Amino acid sequence: VNWFAETIDTGSFHDNDTNRSRLTITDAGYYQLYASLDLTSGATADAVGLMEIRKNAASTVATVNMHHVGGTTTQTFLIGVKVLAAAADYYEIRFTQSSGDTWTMGSATDKSFFEITKLAAA
Repeated sequence: VNWFAETIDTGSFHDNDTNRSRLTITDAGYYQLYASLDLTSGATADAVGLMEIRKNAASTVATVNMHHVGGTTTQTFLIGVKVLAAAADYYEIRFTQSSGDTWTMGSATDKSFFEITKLAAA
């Protein structure tokens, strides 16, 4: 998922010009990652959506799957995890679904977002 705007970025975790999908760690430590996707399914029938938080494009650190009733209804997918991260680690949201149709993500920043909070130093 590419993120094209920042609400608050006090730690320079996100870059609007390069690697828009990433939150990159600048200082090693313990972090809370949390994401919300407000999605409308393009499917006419029921489908399953899978949302993941991925680390360095190599491993999944959190996953959630949800049933979506299809049609034009909107559902919110939520995911969160605490991690111990090294400097230069990066995290992304990956979303896949079973319908094969196009799903639409809401653009309202209060409904579709990816956030990070530093909890403590390593």
